[in-house]
Amino acid sequence: MPATGNVNQVIPITLNFTVFNGCGCFGNITETNVGNTKTLTVNAKYEGCICTLPVYDVNTTYTFTGTTIGIHTIKFAQPDGSFLSYTINIQ
Repeated sequence: MPATGNVNQVIPITLNFTVFNGCGCFGNITETNVGNTKTLTVNAKYEGCICTLPVYDVNTTYTFTGTTIGIHTIKFAQPDGSFLSYTINIQ
C-alpha cells in the first residue's frame, strides 16, 4: 500500500482474503466512512451444492480515491474482529 498519493488519484489496493471451500468467491466490499477513515470488510459468497474442501486465498482489488488533502486511514476488518490499519497521506 502506498504511503502517499494525490487528490483524486485512483490508488488500487490488492486485498487478499480466505474462503473456506471450493464454492467460495468474492462477494462484495462493505465500506463505512467516518471523516478521513474508511473501514472495509470483504465478504465472500458461496455458490453451488457440491464443493471441494480446500481452504484457499482469493484476491480482489479495491480502488481508493482521496478527495481531500490530509491523512486518510484505511482499516481492514479481520476474521477475529480486529483491524489492520494503514494511512495514506493525500497531497
